[in-house]
Amino acid sequence: MKTMSQVRTVLGTVKATSPTPSGPARPATWLVLGKGETIANYAQSVMIGKWRDKRTVTYISTQYDNEMVQTTNRRNQKRTLPKPIMYYNSHMKGTDRLDQMVSYYPCERKTLRWHKTIFVHFLQVVVVNSFYLYNMYNSDRLSLYDFRVRVLEDLLPPKEAPLLITPTCNSMHRLSKLTKRKGNSKSVTRRC
Repeated sequence: MKTMSQVRTVLGTVKATSPTPSGPARPATWLVLGKGETIANYAQSVMIGKWRDKRTVTYISTQYDNEMVQTTNRRNQKRTLPKPIMYYNSHMKGTDRLDQMVSYYPCERKTLRWHKTIFVHFLQVVVVNSFYLYNMYNSDRLSLYDFRVRVLEDLLPPKEAPLLITPTCNSMHRLSKLTKRKGNSKSVTRRC
């Protein structure tokens, strides 16, 4: 077994439903946190924390403490978040970024069979990868939504305007005069 000095640093998110280690490092998952609140437990230089912003995030870190830091976003809005989350967001790449991009426009349904679910997920991954390649090699950068719309427009047949058919004399409907039946005083109706 390797000691902590031989292991690389760990920083990332953990599924809330994944099995967590028992003992002092187990986070208090039963606690309900308010917005902006955080809780962390430490064991042998491993920190497991929980923080709530819009939703609850559980994370693990061997490198950073659970201190709150203030950051600014692209719109120069100040925001307070835990230090491990700040570093995770700034260095997030690969699978985590791909899962984030795929989750923006989910297409999977619970009713699909497993092989269809895998195919749909594979298709979404292909679209996200091609989106990155398109933005890398083209000067006009698109958002993921605009890229998906453009792909759909290219895959689907072009929309053709319906032809306006002008009615001819033969195809026009003419009203016919109804005659009363003899001996019956009821009004006569006829279906067209």
